[in-house]
Amino acid sequence: MKRFYDTVDVRQVETGWQVTLDGRGLKTVKGTPQIVPSEALARVLAAEWDVQGEKLDPTRFVKRDMADYAIDIVAPDRAALADKIGERNTKKHWELASAADYLADQLTAAGYEVGRQGYEVDDVVAQNLEVDVRGVQRGDEVIVVGAHYDSAPGSPGADDNASGAAALLALARRFREQKLRRSVRFVFFANEGASAAQPRVMRDRAPIA
Repeated sequence: MKRFYDTVDVRQVETGWQVTLDGRGLKTVKGTPQIVPSEALARVLAAEWDVQGEKLDPTRFVKRDMADYAIDIVAPDRAALADKIGERNTKKHWELASAADYLADQLTAAGYEVGRQGYEVDDVVAQNLEVDVRGVQRGDEVIVVGAHYDSAPGSPGADDNASGAAALLALARRFREQKLRRSVRFVFFANEGASAAQPRVMRDRAPIA
């Protein structure tokens, strides 16, 4: 594609910072305004546009693509956990269960068979969720990647840890069809506050078949 702009800049908007091309704000590939939280990050994104020559080279838009993915794919899952479901922990056990169901549904839609590990905390049954990508060469060697999806009491847990759970969900989606040497297990932990219980649950987990 031929370069279609002359000037590259950044501007502050109500919810963050945005790159502009000839004064027009950038959008993601899905049409969402590409707004990032800091001026520094916006200038990093702007630099990718500024160094382009007469023809655009898509392979040089690495950070732009990462920002688009975070906005279009990760952010909606974060909002579903933090905004729609809200506080989720053993004191808000129905919300904790709703969060588990939401994540399980998303993983199932991605093509996984979801394993649920139930254990009791404060008279509430919490559920770890896990999915596996089997390695093709050294499948008995397992790399565990995890994040907790509950929140602290009194908090919707947007960044502790809806953002982490959403990022883990994004990784699981991207790795679903990958051919890996070693196996990868993605685990969504139900209760960060009961961290002492987590190793016992994980220790009893059967190896990847």
